[in-house]
Amino acid sequence: MNYAIRILSCFLLALSFGIVSAQSTISLSGRIIADDLSPLMNAGVYVAQFSLGTTSDSSGRFQVNVKPGWNDVSFSYVGYLSETVKLYLTRDTAIHIKLKTNLQLNEVTIIDRKQIINALHEANGTITLRKENFTSLPAFLGENDPMRAVQMQPGIFIRGGSPDQNLMLIDGASVYNPAHIYGFISVFNGDAIDHLDVYKDHYPARFGGRLCSVIDVTVSEGDTAKLKGSFSLGFVTSRLHLTGPFTKKKKTTFTLALRGSYIGLYTVPISRRQYRASGFDGSIAYYFGDVNAKVVHRFTNKTRMEFNFFTNNDYYSFDRQYASQSSNYEERGLSDHSIQWANYVASTSLVHEFDDQWQMKQHFSFSRYHIINKDIENYSQTLFQGGGYDSKSSSKTQSFINDFTWREDATYTTQQQTFMMGAGVSALIFETGKGNYAYSSSNVETEVDKLEGSRFKTYDAFVYVEDEYHPHEHWMINGGFHVRVYNVQKKTFVSFLPRVNVLYNPVAKFYLRGSASGLSQNLHLLATATTNILNDYWVPATAKAKPENGWNFSGGMTQKLPLNFEWSIDAFYRVMNNVIEYKEGNEQASIYTPWETQITAEGRGRSYGTEFYIARTKGKLTGSVAYTLSWSERKFKDINKGKYYPYKYDRRHNLAAQLTYLIGKHFEVGTAFVYGSGSMYSSPVQSFHTYGIISSYDFQLAQGSQNPYYNDIVTIYSGKNNARLPAYQHLDVSFTYRKRKKNLEHAFNLSVYNVYNNFNIFQVYSDYRTNEDGTRSMVYKQLSLFPVLPSLSYTIKFT
Repeated sequence: MNYAIRILSCFLLALSFGIVSAQSTISLSGRIIADDLSPLMNAGVYVAQFSLGTTSDSSGRFQVNVKPGWNDVSFSYVGYLSETVKLYLTRDTAIHIKLKTNLQLNEVTIIDRKQIINALHEANGTITLRKENFTSLPAFLGENDPMRAVQMQPGIFIRGGSPDQNLMLIDGASVYNPAHIYGFISVFNGDAIDHLDVYKDHYPARFGGRLCSVIDVTVSEGDTAKLKGSFSLGFVTSRLHLTGPFTKKKKTTFTLALRGSYIGLYTVPISRRQYRASGFDGSIAYYFGDVNAKVVHRFTNKTRMEFNFFTNNDYYSFDRQYASQSSNYEERGLSDHSIQWANYVASTSLVHEFDDQWQMKQHFSFSRYHIINKDIENYSQTLFQGGGYDSKSSSKTQSFINDFTWREDATYTTQQQTFMMGAGVSALIFETGKGNYAYSSSNVETEVDKLEGSRFKTYDAFVYVEDEYHPHEHWMINGGFHVRVYNVQKKTFVSFLPRVNVLYNPVAKFYLRGSASGLSQNLHLLATATTNILNDYWVPATAKAKPENGWNFSGGMTQKLPLNFEWSIDAFYRVMNNVIEYKEGNEQASIYTPWETQITAEGRGRSYGTEFYIARTKGKLTGSVAYTLSWSERKFKDINKGKYYPYKYDRRHNLAAQLTYLIGKHFEVGTAFVYGSGSMYSSPVQSFHTYGIISSYDFQLAQGSQNPYYNDIVTIYSGKNNARLPAYQHLDVSFTYRKRKKNLEHAFNLSVYNVYNNFNIFQVYSDYRTNEDGTRSMVYKQLSLFPVLPSLSYTIKFT
């Protein structure tokens, strides 16, 4: 194995320096700028003869391989006049293109609305989504969510991995919890986003620290022409977006996006009605808000600095009450749980171009994720003949991650290759379970215990080399390596991770691809065996819970068809080592003992499956169908008798379909359907109680209690994750009307989420049922949110 790794490493190093050579194609590169000399990011470059295309990077640079001879090359950017250049090329050529602002922006907008461009599936497996890809989907609660567009792609989320195994970046900074409402809406505000890239087939060497995928979000740099913006008012969310230059010189631009949700106004009555049907009083409340801000200053045409800030704050509460009374007995109970979580992300980058080939970027970021749990449990019983009992308990715990990261990247573009190298270092602080616990009862005075929790400091350094080389018009090879050094508790772990991705184009518009990636990550997700989503949390790799590592293998084919159709098939296999899990019999974390004492480590994992995708990518009518068949399993020697069992995030079947149609210049209709197998959880088959608990139960029953209070002591399971929740599915539709008048665009959106009112399970909780013979048994009850839910929003844009 070591010998094979050495050979592969030598091959990748040779590849990095471009030892292979061929001249069947030539390179056309250059830079695209605006008439004010500012770079245009994501400007389109298209070679008509060969249906080749690319986009410019953040500095306006582009590179595309063409054949010798005449080439018609088109350059375009929204809000600017397109330009087509006819070039006769015999050798590698570099050009500069200046696009002029289109003063008749109203006409450009109308023309642009005549077609929709679906998500760009690049032949190498990368998926790129831009604003039009998620604004054309049916809105959920009035929101056109970028991550909903991602979830409509095959293999999302993400090939049997858990949430911690997906690297989420916003302008290069990590986001540890990217979800509002635990996945229903993402924290990424579509108004602020320029585009996002999804890497799931291959893992470029410049990325590291996760086992499954990368979702790289880029925030818009701001409009250089003039102040623009939009305001949206909806039933459950409202948004404000502003972008433009700070000064007349237009060297400094900004983007600001604000969003707030008052969805709790609807979740409270919906959940209260469900609780009452189960014989309780209770409700669920939820609110959130987020802020995106970015400032870009261009010192010269070759040097710029970027500042980015992002935060979200969420509040969720879940309370349940009950009361019962007989001729001689009365009792009351209260359970009140609340949770608050937030991300705070700030980053700054300095980018300098030495010439048309060399670019350097220095980046510093700070990311904080924290979560606060509060729990209150009250119980009281009163005997009318005198006496009784009551108890009160409350707890508050806090967990957080602080991430300080610095990195430097260099990019060198020449002829038929793009060479990248870089290094970085991170310092992370983890605190888990710190807080306090208070208890009092009729027999015990108030006791307050401090919960020390666990605190770790970790250090992580990396270096990488990556090269993308085009030795022939039919071949593309991306290879490199990523080395990470991780230190925790005075112990150091080193990972050497080779990466290679090969693309072969045997005939026009048909591509074969294959990749192999060595992966590692230095944090874990402690996932509960129950379906309670509030108890999953992140912890660092330690001397006992070693860093996870593994390999990802992927292969597939893509074909571009006439009439803007395309299809693809992919297969993947991933192996994972050093995964962790709660010990057998533990359903979730205890706040009283360190998490390291509650886990079993050094487990193995595997996930594998096949993905199918077909889409019409451009035109008045666009759509796609994506289906994934996959398995995700875990294995520990002291769990489930040492046999593989389904992981909590195993999703056997996933189907996502969407369709969008433009009717004339003003109307747009969209529909989306999602179907996914339910997640796995451990369901007990039998429970026993001690003699003391049984005696207490009999005494309370004799006193007339209809809800005797007692705890389960022994619970028996037939196997780990032996049950699956019902499938998750919903159909959504959306109707949008747009009308432009002078510099204003008005948009009315009516969306209906979950058209046929399917009650998808949001949470499962345990409760007790009184049987006909008077005995009580534990049962699981489901709580569903979001039945058929219409939303109406009005958006006004000024340009």
